[in-house]
Amino acid sequence: MLALSGTAASQPTLAAVLTGSVHETLTSVAFSPDGTMLAAGVDGKTYVWDVATRRLTATLIVPGGRGQSVTSVAFSPDARTLAVSDTDDSTYLLDLATGHVIATVKDGPPRARGGVYSVAFSPNGTMLAAGDYNGHIYLWHVG
Repeated sequence: MLALSGTAASQPTLAAVLTGSVHETLTSVAFSPDGTMLAAGVDGKTYVWDVATRRLTATLIVPGGRGQSVTSVAFSPDARTLAVSDTDDSTYLLDLATGHVIATVKDGPPRARGGVYSVAFSPNGTMLAAGDYNGHIYLWHVG
């Protein structure tokens, strides 16, 4: 259990609401390491915004996008790659410059599947962790 002590933190203030482009339930959001981009997973799509201008800059559709929901998004440390996981036990690595899928990994044996619900890059970008519905964590060499 985490115990907090000391002085109270200041209350967060709302900086912006990004609306108008997405009309579905968001399942995951992530900032790029430098804070200039924001990615959000929605159904079978991933949207990317420029944080400074608050403009949508890309709509990325992963191959399993039809009928599959994006569950998690994560930027690589160099912000060139975006990992996107879905409910079909797949994790896609997308090249942010082109929007193309550069790699696809499937987690777990077919009978153990249930969806990948969390992805994260290691600080140096050489590994990707993917956590699935069944409580397994898969580590992939990607760098």
